[in-house]
Amino acid sequence: MANSKILGVLGGSHMSASKVAAWVESADVVIAADGGMLRVLESGFVPDIVVGDFDSFSLDMVDPKTIAIVDQSQEDTDCAKLLTYCKYRGHSEVTLICAEGDLSDHFLDTVHCSVRTDLTVSIGLERGQAHILKGPFTGSFAANPGARVSFLPLETINHATMSGVQWGFSDRILSVRGFTSISNQATESEVKLSFESGAGYLFIESSEPVWPTLRD
Repeated sequence: MANSKILGVLGGSHMSASKVAAWVESADVVIAADGGMLRVLESGFVPDIVVGDFDSFSLDMVDPKTIAIVDQSQEDTDCAKLLTYCKYRGHSEVTLICAEGDLSDHFLDTVHCSVRTDLTVSIGLERGQAHILKGPFTGSFAANPGARVSFLPLETINHATMSGVQWGFSDRILSVRGFTSISNQATESEVKLSFESGAGYLFIESSEPVWPTLRD
């Protein structure tokens, strides 16, 4: 199961129930982080596993078929606990959904947790897919021509090159206070990206759930 489609469901409420259902139905393993279980239930499914301190609902609400992992520690967020559990289970990749909600600090923490973990993390969003990339990195991602593409630095990124977009660039330094690439546009069916060091947030617009397939 280490290379299966692992879906982590957080507690954000801005993803439609129909899109949550599409993600859950296509996953091999569904792991909810505390209140993320409610998002799964609202979509008409039950998670395989739920991890957290259960401050959002009672343990009595957990379906008998769902494995409950209780972690009362207040030093980590529910997202961090979910990622730690995924690593413990031997998974190397995970896609998170329901990261968007009314609390922007929670979304930013999700991004920070994704940078800190050793796992490869993508984030399914209502309007597309985000990939948390850490250098050194070389690869390409499927995209529909005309789709919005943004690549934003989370740490200073050195010697970055991106092609397959309207405004490509080569051997650039990206930084929070310097050059970034936002609201770009895919011109080909693949967006190619490489950089030597740092960490970045790659967003590719899409209307349907897309499980990431990295192409070297």
